[in-house]
Amino acid sequence: MAGQRPTVTEEVCDGMQYRDIYLSNADLNSLQHIPLFVCEKRTCIEQVNVRYETAEAGGATTLKLSYQVNGTALGSSPVDITGTINPTATAATNYTLSLATASTGAVPTNNLVPAGAVVLLHADAGINSLDRVTIRVRTQTKIH
Repeated sequence: MAGQRPTVTEEVCDGMQYRDIYLSNADLNSLQHIPLFVCEKRTCIEQVNVRYETAEAGGATTLKLSYQVNGTALGSSPVDITGTINPTATAATNYTLSLATASTGAVPTNNLVPAGAVVLLHADAGINSLDRVTIRVRTQTKIH
């Protein structure tokens, strides 16, 4: 139903946490910035997997994970956590989003999310037909 929050399940083990987020087309329809969760404390995003059962047609051509610092509008210059995937590609396939890296090396640069920030799924245009999306985010809150 439109306006409902995404379904989130969590597993926690010694600071490592898996968040499974399920989105239907009703959660996504016509949106570009879809809030997924708020980081209660400083969090390291370690891995992001995406699967969708119905591919996008005629709308968004890229999806990525971003975060927005506390107190700013969702569409206002989000910080990219990952690179992009193409939601018009083959459905019923598991995709791993690469963590955004510095131009000088393969070290993730924006995967340390500050406390209070909103992690969101960001599309380059309004979503039309993308449906039954599963996002698994592996996080770590015990940061050394």
